[in-house]
Amino acid sequence: MAKSFKLLKLKQISAKIAQKQLVTAEEIGQRLKETRSSMGMTQKQLARLLGVSQQAVDRIERNSGSSRLSSLKKIALALGVKIGLCVYSDNSLEDIVLSRAKIKAGHYVYSVNSNMAMGTRDAAGFLLKETDRIARELAENPNSGLWED
Repeated sequence: MAKSFKLLKLKQISAKIAQKQLVTAEEIGQRLKETRSSMGMTQKQLARLLGVSQQAVDRIERNSGSSRLSSLKKIALALGVKIGLCVYSDNSLEDIVLSRAKIKAGHYVYSVNSNMAMGTRDAAGFLLKETDRIARELAENPNSGLWED
């Protein structure tokens, strides 16, 4: 049940991003949090990718602390206008997760293969099928392990 809920959440967030739905300045941190978590990534992993602290990611997701976004919000408020922002990607989140899953599966299959004695004729076909199978399994249940090296 949890696996199907995760996939549903990933599809919902992906659809919002694909539609380039506008979000208010107050909602941008939440949208980023939803995107990160639906991909199975932790704040710590995102922070490592960004080269910032986990606390910095947390502040961004909660729209707290001083940031350019909060400055824009204050300016807009002073002018009596609203800022509409969107989080979007040229690829669906499912494609991004599957791409990462293929990389992870490739590393796993390579390490297993290096410990196996297999004829070269059989190895190539087996490795491709096994890599695809593992990648699909990983992509169906994105979690933080997917983003670890």
